[in-house]
Parts: sequence; C-alpha cells; structure tokens
Amino acid sequence: MNIYPLNDPSNYCAFIGIDWADKKHDICIMVQGTRKMDHRVIEHNPQKIDEWLQSLKKQFNGQRIAVGIEGSKGPLINLLVHYPFLTLFQINPLSLSQYRKSFRVSSAKDDVNDSQLICEMVAKHMDRLRVIKADDEPTRELKILSEQRRKIVQQRVGIVNQLKVHLKQYYPLALEVAGKELYSKMSCEFLLKFSTHEQLSFTSDRGLKMFYQKQGCHSKTIDRKIQSIKEAKPLTVDNILTENMAMTTRLYARMLLEIAASVQEYDDKIQKKLSEHPDGHIFKSLPGAGSIFAARLASVYGSDRDKFPASADVQKFSGVAPITQKSGNTQAILFRFACPKFIRQTFVEFAESSIPYSIWAKAFYTMQKAKGKSYQMALRALAFKWIRIITKCWKDNKPYNEVTYIKSLQKRKSPLLKYLIEAT
Repeated sequence: MNIYPLNDPSNYCAFIGIDWADKKHDICIMVQGTRKMDHRVIEHNPQKIDEWLQSLKKQFNGQRIAVGIEGSKGPLINLLVHYPFLTLFQINPLSLSQYRKSFRVSSAKDDVNDSQLICEMVAKHMDRLRVIKADDEPTRELKILSEQRRKIVQQRVGIVNQLKVHLKQYYPLALEVAGKELYSKMSCEFLLKFSTHEQLSFTSDRGLKMFYQKQGCHSKTIDRKIQSIKEAKPLTVDNILTENMAMTTRLYARMLLEIAASVQEYDDKIQKKLSEHPDGHIFKSLPGAGSIFAARLASVYGSDRDKFPASADVQKFSGVAPITQKSGNTQAILFRFACPKFIRQTFVEFAESSIPYSIWAKAFYTMQKAKGKSYQMALRALAFKWIRIITKCWKDNKPYNEVTYIKSLQKRKSPLLKYLIEAT
C-alpha cells in the first residue's frame, strides 16, 4: 500500500540523489526514461545551491523532480523542502548501507557512489520511501522549540552529574543539604552562598533558617538539614583544595541558574505556541501530558491528516512497535533501533507520565508487570496502546476523554477491566 500519493515515478521528469556533507554535496541526476547519471559537486552555500536549483527549474520547465537524501532533517533539507517543484524522499542510512552491500561486498563507501545509489533507490524503489514534507508553521515551531528544550535539559543533566562528582571530592555534605535537585534554584543559591564546608559550619542556626525559609522550605525539613550540618565533619581541611574547588562549584551553580532561566523561557513560549496550534486542544487533553509533552506530541503529528494513515504507521515510524523476525518455525520479537530517537522518547516518556493521571494506564502498566515485563518493556507496551488512542483522537479531531475510553473497554469486555477494578 502506498502511503503517499507522490510516490509514482512516472510523475517526475528527473531523479536526483544527494550525498550531503557539511562543506560540499555530491549529486547525481538521472533524467526520466534514461539510464545515464550525471554527477556534480556543489558547495554548501545557500546562494550556490539556489543557483543550481534555479537552473534545474529552467532546464526542466518547472516540472516535478524527485530528490533522495539521507535522513529527514538537517540544514540542506531545511533549504530544499521550500522549493515547490522538488519532492524529497527520505533515505534511511541503514537501508543505503544494505543497498550498497548488494553491489559491493566489501562495503567500501565513497561519496560519488552513494549519490548514484540514492538516485537509483529513488528511481526504482520510490514506493517504499517516505516523503519529507514541510510541516505547517505552528507545528514546525513547536518541533524546534521542543527539540531545543530537550537538548538544553540534557546539557543540564550532564552539568549536574559533573557537579555531583565534583562535590564528592571535597564537600559531600552539600549533596545532602543543598536541595533535592542540584539544578533547583534553592540548591544553586545554597552553593553560591555556602561553597565550602567551612562557610556552612560557621553560619548560625538563625542564618541557616533564614536562608531555607526564604527558599520556601518547610520547618521540619529545615530542622533536619540544620541537624545534619551540625553533626557532619569535613571531608578535608586542606584550604588550598577547598578554596579552589569552591570556585568551580560556584561556576556550576551559575551555569545551572542560567540554564533554568532558559528552560523557563522555552516553557513559556511552548505554552503560548501550543495554545495557538490548531490541534493543541487534542494533545492538551491527554492525562499527564502537560504543555511540554502535548507540544512534543503535536510536533510529531502536525495538522496534515494524511501524514499517518493509521496508528500502525505511527507505531512503526516512532520505533515503539517492535520488529518481528520469522525463520522457519522460529519467531523473534526484536527492539526497533532504526527510528527517530526523540520521537520514541516522546511517546515512552509520555506513557510514563500518564500512569499517575490515567486509571486505565495505571491498570495496563500493572497488567504488563504481572506478565513479567520489565519496566521499560511495560512502558513501551503502554506507549504502543496510547498511540492507537492518540491517533484516533487526532484523526477525528476530538480531545481525549477518559470516561469514554473506559466505557469502550467495558463494552469490549477487555481483560484490562480486572486490573482496572483493582486499581480503583
């Protein structure tokens, strides 16, 4: 079954294979009805690329041209997708590697040959390739914001891990009394004010109480922290070590505060743009999604209802659906590695966040654990089920309703009802 209406080779006057890089792009062009491939190299320069594309448009009188390119995003794709006479086809790097091996057992790779192979894949196997379409502006903006926010949060995780290792070398007490999360405002302010054990131990109980109260700590928590500070002994009394290590501690704290401000800026903009998205109401209705997961899910689906004809397409594209391999009488269920990792994380992490807010999701997770599934396997199974529900809501343009879904489970006499009763 053809997923996209644009995958008929007869609709194109030429086929192009591009092996892109950061400085230059190797390109092969094959005109419809011929077998000859012309090769050229184009510098990665917007003006040079535009000049080449305009010459192509003139050469083929503005007729449609099919272009194969590795991946689904990148600076070149961001540029090419805005030329209306081009149809971009995504070439999976793993598929290209396997295709290359069918002609070269040694798997030797060179850029010229890869551009030729990509051109051939587009011309001969277009029906198996996914079209790269430009999302509408609200979806594109949510996608960029969500991905950039995730990168910043990952950088924060890295800095926190470095800070933990750093504090263990001279000031382990801070890990206990600074705050539950080292990236929190309270923890950062604590490390800026008390960057050594000595500074902390010389501060009066009243001074410590005032600091913690200002940060919004409960009185019992404050008393417990002060007691820990009184009882603790320094790991080292080497002033040269502690004073210099404290400088790095304050640097980490300032970095984390700056990142926190940036994350909040992203959160505010994501919330605003989600409220403006035409399908925002669908994804905001999902239990436990909040504005962040709702925005990430909206960026996956977009507003084009033809993007995913069925929930199975989403399950496979996201990598949530496993791969089934059969050989003779044996069958193996394998993890799907070749997929957009951020999108798979989006569905699995949303599934995890939905458990405290959705009765059936909690019951389903419990059922999977009862079957002997691991934590991650149970979450992926839940994500698989959520994709069916979300896709249905998206197709029908209707918000999710927990009561309606539970009634459908009762109507079908789902085995999940047993765990649902126990959950309530």
